[in-house]
Amino acid sequence: MAVLGGGQGGALSLALTFIVLRTDEAATAAARLSGMAQAVGHLAATGPLAAGAVHQATGTWSLPPATLMLGVCAVATVAGVLAARDRTV
Repeated sequence: MAVLGGGQGGALSLALTFIVLRTDEAATAAARLSGMAQAVGHLAATGPLAAGAVHQATGTWSLPPATLMLGVCAVATVAGVLAARDRTV
């Protein structure tokens, strides 16, 4: 659990750093990018609901954790590669 907590804290710090690094000098650009990132983050917070729906559909917890973990890793990898591009907004 400590490793998961450390990873989540690191991801939050990295996300906030990307907002600063990916905007030009205008404060309004940073505010718009921050608002977009928070909106996407709140939409992504439906993970527990999705996990419950998968559990209800399958009736077991044996397969969903591994499947969900691999899915989250894939999405995080794609998001990280796209966020690491050398460009500003």
